[in-house]
Parts: sequence; C-alpha cells; structure tokens
Amino acid sequence: IGKIRGFDVLLEAFEKIKEDYPDTYLLVSGQIAGDVNINNGNVMFREFPKREQIVEAVNASDVAVIPNPVNAFTEYCFPYKLVEYMACKVPIVATKVGDVAGILSKYKGSLCKPNDADDLAKKIIAKLKSNGRIDYGKDLKNFEWKALAKRLNAIIKTD
Repeated sequence: IGKIRGFDVLLEAFEKIKEDYPDTYLLVSGQIAGDVNINNGNVMFREFPKREQIVEAVNASDVAVIPNPVNAFTEYCFPYKLVEYMACKVPIVATKVGDVAGILSKYKGSLCKPNDADDLAKKIIAKLKSNGRIDYGKDLKNFEWKALAKRLNAIIKTD
C-alpha cells in the first residue's frame, strides 16, 4: 500500500466520495509503505492471514479498486487481485494501465484515468449506485491453467 500503486490517489478519491456519502468505508489490507498514512476517518486496515478471510472481505465489498498510477512497475505488472475480484463478481474500478485496461475495457465504467482522483471517485460512486454483481466468467476462463498452458505452448512452438 503506497504511492507506487496509487494509494495516495485512492485516498484523495475516498475523501471526495465521503463528502456525499459519509457512511462509506474503505477497507485496506497489505503491507503499508512508509510514505502512507492510513489514519483517516472511515479507513479500516485489516490483516487477513488466511485465504478464506480475503475471499470473505472481497465478497463483503461493494466495489473493488485497483488505483495503479502509470509507472514502469504498473505498465508491466499483473495484479493477481484482479482475478480474485473477478471471481467474486465484485464490481471493479481500476485505472486504465497495462493488462488491467485490456481486461476491463469491455465492462462499462470500470476504467478511470490514471492519477485522477476525481475520475476515480466518479467511477466508484457509479459502481456503488449500480448495486450489483458482475459476471466476469467468460474472461476468467482465459486465466484457467488449461488456457494459460495452451498459450504458453503456442509461444514455445513458434520459437
């Protein structure tokens, strides 16, 4: 949890959301970088040592957010949590960066501009208002071992 992954932009967006929705809470979990202060009203930090607890937390969420900024790390990383969020059918808002942008591009209102707290807040509010789960099943099939092995095999055979 740090600026390299856009947490500062998420906090700024969260402040904007709280102006109109003061009963909104932000649940965060993970390692906190030294440049981040999570001591903020309505921000809850929890550790989830067991995998089942992560699934419960994601399923209890109304929206999952991946606020990555544009940088060398986020352009080429693949946040595994994206697949976890999709498996739980939680509406996702993410910045339009790297592979995440390609995967979520077909889901209306799921992508926002990088480093733009206003746009992030607007997209989160829209997902909160939609109040529903999203079936990402068709896209999740691309991440099953059989599909990944088939793609890897095709790459190996072409070299």
